[in-house]
Amino acid sequence: MPSRYAHLYRTPRWRKERAEHLTANPFCIPCLKAKRRTKATIVHHTTPHRGNETLFWDRTKWEGRCRTCHDDAEGPEKTGRRESYRGCGPDGLPLDPGHHWRAEARSPLPHEDTRQ
Repeated sequence: MPSRYAHLYRTPRWRKERAEHLTANPFCIPCLKAKRRTKATIVHHTTPHRGNETLFWDRTKWEGRCRTCHDDAEGPEKTGRRESYRGCGPDGLPLDPGHHWRAEARSPLPHEDTRQ
């Protein structure tokens, strides 16, 4: 969170409304969509408020998230990490299309004999 907005998160009103939101919405929304039940610990603003108090206090733009989903949603431009996908699909393969297990054609490992 940029420091110029930090004062909004330190108010008694925010602490109260944040607690109310997390009580009413205890699970992380992205995790629920992925069929996981993870406790939400962060109220995420789905529309960036950039200090605009009208957007900041608009509860229709709030979403409960766990730390992992919130940090992933912040994106590589804020976190310095590439986009990541957590978990596995029904086939047991990682959801991340860039994961080495999903490589369509991988080069053989040095110890693998490719001769037929």
